[in-house]
Amino acid sequence: MRSPPRVPHKFSGPWQLFVWTLRGQPGLLAGLGLALLGVLACEVTVPRLLAEAIDAALVAKDAVRLDVAGMAIIAVVVALYFVHVLYIGLETRLLYAAMLRLAGCFAAEFSSSRSISSPRQRPVRSRTPW
Repeated sequence: MRSPPRVPHKFSGPWQLFVWTLRGQPGLLAGLGLALLGVLACEVTVPRLLAEAIDAALVAKDAVRLDVAGMAIIAVVVALYFVHVLYIGLETRLLYAAMLRLAGCFAAEFSSSRSISSPRQRPVRSRTPW
């Protein structure tokens, strides 16, 4: 029985495979970093706006300030949603590109390991009647 094809790169651990995955698409990686910074900015802004809304409601008793803080919270949450969608889309594209690279490595290893002199294997017939 043949062993499965090996990737031509020597990975001594999962971190090297992870780095190899990220190295394939530097533009996607940069976009992923920017989207991550956008998520971070939105996540940090929401608690500050909540504190502002609480101060406006309890301390200042200012309805206009409270409305502005509420609208800003809604805007940041909507922006957070779209930044998350962007981040997930970029992450999906990055992982898909890495899977294609890995499949190409497997295909190259598999095609190079077959030689012309090796006997052809007969196709396996299905045992089911249909």
